[in-house]
Amino acid sequence: MNHAVGCSPPQEVEGLFGELLIEQPQPGFTERWQVRLAEEISREKERQQLQSSWVFLASTTGTAFVILVIMSIRFFTTVQTPTQVFVSGMALIAGLLNLTAAIQGAVVPLLEVFFVSVPTQWWLFLVVGAFVLTLVLTFSTLRFLSSRRVSL
Repeated sequence: MNHAVGCSPPQEVEGLFGELLIEQPQPGFTERWQVRLAEEISREKERQQLQSSWVFLASTTGTAFVILVIMSIRFFTTVQTPTQVFVSGMALIAGLLNLTAAIQGAVVPLLEVFFVSVPTQWWLFLVVGAFVLTLVLTFSTLRFLSSRRVSL
């Protein structure tokens, strides 16, 4: 086999590789690396969550502001006098008060009947059951959303 001018024969190259000393990493390197990697992943995930929260807040606020401007323009183009604004505002408030009174008139008797007809022991079971279900949901959500450690 002919070699190019200036190239070393394969035996000489293999000899050079055989002479190299490969240093082993210090004890505990892989554990330290895994911990550092997990911390970096955790910090990156927190940063992304914070960034997405700010983006969501900014987009929601911007959308609300745009809708407010559009509604204000539409409202003030239909109003001719300040008295008309005051009267329409009062009509809106009166309508909301009538709606809350109707809801109160329908819901309060229903709740009174419900609280009187259901025995106290059942309420205790309902409260404990709701508490247990809330705990199960919370912990299963935390477990599902928690960051996973990298194991090598």
